[in-house]
Amino acid sequence: DGPTATTLLELPAVGDDAELTVLPDGSFLVANTSPTAGYELLTVPPDGRATVTRLGLRPNRAATALSPDGRTLYAALTLPDLGPAQLLAVDLAAGVVSMTAPVIPDGSVTALTTRPDGGLAALVESEDGRALLTAHDVDLRPVGEPVDLAPDAPVGSPADLDVTVDGTAVATVYVSDGRELGRLVTVVDGAVRSSVELDGV
Repeated sequence: DGPTATTLLELPAVGDDAELTVLPDGSFLVANTSPTAGYELLTVPPDGRATVTRLGLRPNRAATALSPDGRTLYAALTLPDLGPAQLLAVDLAAGVVSMTAPVIPDGSVTALTTRPDGGLAALVESEDGRALLTAHDVDLRPVGEPVDLAPDAPVGSPADLDVTVDGTAVATVYVSDGRELGRLVTVVDGAVRSSVELDGV
C-alpha cells in the first residue's frame, strides 16, 4: 500500500564513479567510466532508451557539474598518464566536447560545482596533499589564486563542495590522517570567511 515505483529504465553497465543529474526536460544524465568503453555520458528520457556519448578517455577520477540551463556538462577528469587533470565542457545537445583546459594547480578534483556568475568552483587535492578551492570563468580559465582551506592543519584532504546563491563557496575537508576530524569552511571573495571544526566525520 506504499509508493509505487516508476518505470524501470535499463542502463548499460556503469562504473563506480557514476554521477546522476536530472536535466531540465526531465531526462536523466549519468556520467561514468564504463568498465568497457571508458568515460561516457548516458542520456535517458523518462520513457526511452539511453543515448550514449563516448568521450574517448579513461580517467582515474571524475567530478561533474551541470550548467544552470542544463545545456552543458562540466567534467574534471584525473587521467592515468600523470599529466594534469583536465576540465571539459560538453555540449549535451551536440554530444561533443566544446572546451578543454588543464586543472590549475596540478591535482585531482574531488568536487565540482557551478557558480552564480556562470563559472565553476573546484575542490582540488593538490600533489602535496592540500585541500584547495579554485575558481574558473565560463571559458574554464582560472580566476584569482587557489585558496588553501586548512592552511594550519598538517593534513588537508578535500571532501565536498557547494556554492550558495550569493556566491559563497562551502566546502568540507578532512584535517587528520584517520579522517576522524574535519572542517566546514566558507570562502567569500577568494578568502576563508569561517571555519568550523567537525568531529567524527
